Amino acid sequence: MSLVDLLKTYYILDKTCEDLSKRLKQQRAKKNEIETKVIRTIKQNNLENKVISINDRTLTLQNQKTSTSFSQKLVREVLQEMNIKEEVIEHIFSEIQQKRDKNVKENMVLKIK
Repeated sequence: MSLVDLLKTYYILDKTCEDLSKRLKQQRAKKNEIETKVIRTIKQNNLENKVISINDRTLTLQNQKTSTSFSQKLVREVLQEMNIKEEVIEHIFSEIQQKRDKNVKENMVLKIK
């Protein structure tokens, strides 16, 4: 395959991926909308503890807990709550940033604009 052929194929694949991503985003939005309605209906009918069978699958309503992300803000808050001096906190973050800067990975990528 020539470079021109490779670039054309790359472009087509990129466009296909972009289109699929848009469709997937739309499908997820519809699914979330329906999920909200189903949960509301289950609660209204006091079916929270029931197992619902659909085809060969079962659905149950469960509480799901999600932790917050492990962020710089969270680390800073914890260090401040531990009464660590602000200079020490700044030094810690500076060291972390320097380590991150040293460990930067570079990749060549194609961008279509």
